[in-house]
Amino acid sequence: MVMKRSLASLLLLTLITVTAGLAASNDPLIVYEGESGPGSKKRIVLIAGDEEYRSEEALPQLGRILSRHHGFHCTVLFPIDSKDGTINANIQDNIPGLAALQSADMMIIFTRFRRLPDEQMAHIEA
Repeated sequence: MVMKRSLASLLLLTLITVTAGLAASNDPLIVYEGESGPGSKKRIVLIAGDEEYRSEEALPQLGRILSRHHGFHCTVLFPIDSKDGTINANIQDNIPGLAALQSADMMIIFTRFRRLPDEQMAHIEA
């Protein structure tokens, strides 16, 4: 019972963090500024995009851990429904913000079956 409650609390905190990050910036991404640690001044871009394993929930948590405990600057990107601007794991052709990869030291990508347009895919290929 305690574990279920803790997991539910963690998921709620992540949802609040995602919502707050989106509302504050009007951008479909989350940025965690790195604190002190071995990853200080290093940038990681985490890309969510699968409809089965809930990477849109897991990657914000991973980004926060990497930022807070290891000092990395983390940017988390999501598949966005262009019709209403919501995070939607079933959207296979839109992950805005991939230009963040240009200044990244590392990419963590957790996607399945994406059909990104050429201009978005070019950032991943580069």
